[in-house]
Amino acid sequence: MKNTLITGKNLIIRKAVTDDIQFMGKAETDAENSPWIGHWNDELRLEQFKNPDVLQTIIELKGGQKVGFIIFRELLNKDLHIELKRICITEKGKGYGKEALYLSQDLAFNKLNAQKLYLHTKTENIRAQNIYKATGFNMEMPDPCTSFYLNKIDYKG
Repeated sequence: MKNTLITGKNLIIRKAVTDDIQFMGKAETDAENSPWIGHWNDELRLEQFKNPDVLQTIIELKGGQKVGFIIFRELLNKDLHIELKRICITEKGKGYGKEALYLSQDLAFNKLNAQKLYLHTKTENIRAQNIYKATGFNMEMPDPCTSFYLNKIDYKG
């Protein structure tokens, strides 16, 4: 596939295109996701496609079905610290989130040359925190916006 960034066992992560905007907005506002993640309106999302500091991606099954998305930010950070701004999975309980996190690490460290990949989550989002820990992220600080990180030196991919 033309926009493929990385391929895993079950999933492909590819660059998002403007045709994906509706899917991404719907996924963010879904009742299972909206309490835990932010929401960009269509205009902001479209604007971010032009921002070289942001990479919007789609998570697909190898058959082409969209099952989520990831937004990376701070691609131009001089310290090579990339933020995993948002991960949103629409098909819960199938291991897609965990596989997507492993793929995001591989993408960040081996293709985007990051030295650190970090993210924030709400303190109450225990399900996500457990997945972050299970995929190698370290908790940085408990706070209303709990932070996790993974340094390249600790990456085991």
